[in-house]
Amino acid sequence: MTKGGKKLFMIAGIAMVSIFVALLILSEMMAPKEKGFKKVSGSQNVSQWQMNVEEQKSVSSFKRPLPSVTLSRTLQDIAYARYLSNRIHDAIRIWEISLYLNESNYLSKRRQEEAKGHLDQIVNEMVALGNMDYKNLRYQRAIKNWEKVLNLVGDSNGKIYKETLDKITLARKKLRQ
Repeated sequence: MTKGGKKLFMIAGIAMVSIFVALLILSEMMAPKEKGFKKVSGSQNVSQWQMNVEEQKSVSSFKRPLPSVTLSRTLQDIAYARYLSNRIHDAIRIWEISLYLNESNYLSKRRQEEAKGHLDQIVNEMVALGNMDYKNLRYQRAIKNWEKVLNLVGDSNGKIYKETLDKITLARKKLRQ
């Protein structure tokens, strides 16, 4: 798949998650709020409502999770699937959204930290491979390894990204000589 195709695929995935979030929020907003309530007798104010005792028991026995919690759990599962398919960077971003929606989601937090550690390990290995290839005068292979690092890191403002970009520039100069 080309880089443009990957970006388009990622944008489509984010759009689907956004649509899911919007539908979930709309379904909560559209749910009838007066269900299980009746107007207090003798009350002139229409906004005053009282719940029947039987209905109160049935409602209290079934507590629906908040939409943000449900969505957070769904995103947690999606992120884990991305992680298992070696799309670690995507998984970390999705876990960030999941934690934004539900800060107490300890499983997302733990898996995100695990994925960040795994990503750091892969990046360090790729940088080391590139360095070794550069020292052995295999500039093309070094550039390929470092370009993989750029794709994995993704943050163009980060220290590793800038250092790797400098190494690629230096290796390309060596190739021209």
